[in-house]
Amino acid sequence: MSSFTSKSIAYDREGPRGDPPIVLIHAGVADRGMWEPLWPTLSEERDVVRVDLRGFGDSGARPADPVSQANDVPEALSEVAAGRPLAVA
Repeated sequence: MSSFTSKSIAYDREGPRGDPPIVLIHAGVADRGMWEPLWPTLSEERDVVRVDLRGFGDSGARPADPVSQANDVPEALSEVAAGRPLAVA
């Protein structure tokens, strides 16, 4: 089941909390589902967050105004209290 930030960015978060999370961002033509084959293994031992950028997957449509995906990701992590990530892939 998808969770959403206040800007309608869809995300999943799974795994033990405590250590900095691994953040997974999809390729430009995909959505967060592209990480499904790795999701169970990664989230078994690590805190993992995967997001759908705006306009992709379950996230809301891109607004007419300019969007900064580079700003969306840290804002989403801050909102879900994920803190500073260990890695972004």
